[in-house]
Amino acid sequence: MNILYLCDEYPPCQHGGIGTVTQNLARALVEKGHKVVVAGFYPYYRKATECENDKGVKVHRFFYGSKYQLQFSKRKFSGWIINIKRPFNNYINCLKKIIQENQIDIIESPDFVEAFRYSGPRMIKFPDFGIPLVIKLHGSYSYFNHFENRHFVSLRLFKKEKLLLDNASGVIAISDFVRTETKSLFNYNKSVHLIYNGINSNLSETYNNIRTCNTVVFAGSLEEKKGVFSLIKAWREIVSAIPSARLLIYGRGSNETIKTINDLIVTMPVNTIELHGFVLKEDLPGIFASASCAIFPSYAETFGMGPIEAMIVGCPTIFTKRTSGPEIINDGIDGLLIDPDNIHEIANSIKRILTNRNQAIEMGKNGIKKVKENFDIKLIAEKHIEYYNWLIEQN
Repeated sequence: MNILYLCDEYPPCQHGGIGTVTQNLARALVEKGHKVVVAGFYPYYRKATECENDKGVKVHRFFYGSKYQLQFSKRKFSGWIINIKRPFNNYINCLKKIIQENQIDIIESPDFVEAFRYSGPRMIKFPDFGIPLVIKLHGSYSYFNHFENRHFVSLRLFKKEKLLLDNASGVIAISDFVRTETKSLFNYNKSVHLIYNGINSNLSETYNNIRTCNTVVFAGSLEEKKGVFSLIKAWREIVSAIPSARLLIYGRGSNETIKTINDLIVTMPVNTIELHGFVLKEDLPGIFASASCAIFPSYAETFGMGPIEAMIVGCPTIFTKRTSGPEIINDGIDGLLIDPDNIHEIANSIKRILTNRNQAIEMGKNGIKKVKENFDIKLIAEKHIEYYNWLIEQN
């Protein structure tokens, strides 16, 4: 099968979860003998090469905008004149050539399309390419605005995202939670197929069961919705009970968020929290394998790549009770679930992991089994091909 993935953040450029899961899936499908092309519409600041071959995946990047153009394009009035509609249309024409030259059978795009935001009041959309278009629910702008109870949800942005869904040949959700919430938000009455994200479960890292340190790791975007503020606030209670405990925080965040985190850190016992900044995806398995515990106290997740990346190396993992958390972790069996608003629950769960090591290591072993049986990328790739074949037959 010849597949085109639309992805505006394919690694190694600055990327989030969509870029990571697209790369995992694309590489796995190439290994299975399928032809995979990735194309994306990149804002100027997301630096990367225009064309490359990523382990057999053909990658094309089309860049647009400048600092001032993108600032003005988002505005209500100036956006009518200064916008990205022309470069977007050029991008569409390039996609048509890619589809023809590579004899593409099916296209998949995320529901999160960054260009919709920068097109301001102008309507931009994907045309009918003559082959099935699958939309994958990772969580759109409107989804997160609604979910975080923001009051400035853009009606124009909502209409673009709803049109994208309505015109899709099929829709995939990466969790049952995002499926339910998106269908309700957009009043989408068609069926949505559930396929979880996947990772490579054949890693060489072995969890270090014997340790003298009490290291807790957080890795992810540094923003309030990921629960990092709640985690730091809970830390005093942890080090009061376990003075040797250390919290290592990995991730990238805005200047405002970093300032808030540093302001919180200085109120905690000295030298018990370390802020490490961005870490490469390739380094995460080693970090998790050498940690006593990994924690992700999120408020908003459509899936949760961090927890399964920690679980697969056997690291005892704590995740959120909210959103997709219960779909990934069975509380007390292959990890623990906490309420990100409950500081004492966060602290007690970490103390439980650090002090009851036999139980923690057993949960870590169960976590490996859970990921291998449910989130292995080879299994996930097969599920995608089955769905794609079904969709092509329907069309």
